[in-house]
Amino acid sequence: MLTPATIALSVPKPPTGAIPQGPFQTVGGLAGAVCDLIPWIFWGLIIASIVVALVAAYKYLTSAGDPDKVGDASKTLLYAAVGVVVALLAAGMPYIVNSFISGSGGLTQSACSGGCGPQGCFDSNGNYIGE
Repeated sequence: MLTPATIALSVPKPPTGAIPQGPFQTVGGLAGAVCDLIPWIFWGLIIASIVVALVAAYKYLTSAGDPDKVGDASKTLLYAAVGVVVALLAAGMPYIVNSFISGSGGLTQSACSGGCGPQGCFDSNGNYIGE
């Protein structure tokens, strides 16, 4: 039978001691990790797009004039083009996000490259380095 006393005994007690810390202690650390990841995403998508374009070329060569196979190859080539566009957007994302955050509307400085702005100067990890 459940009584308030048995329910209270079954509830685990919270852990004591130090609270475990995650891998990112600051926003700059997270931004630095994202900035390190963006080139990998870019080149991975470019390589995947090249492979898909080669598959599309193979489909064109082996279609032998069959309209269904030619249409399938055209769709595959379209997917390769979309991959290149996504890769370019991934490479430009720091500039786009920085323009929205800063409110300047310009794409002059990437959040990944560090530099000076209205709040001061920061390195590529987002750490304040002075005026």
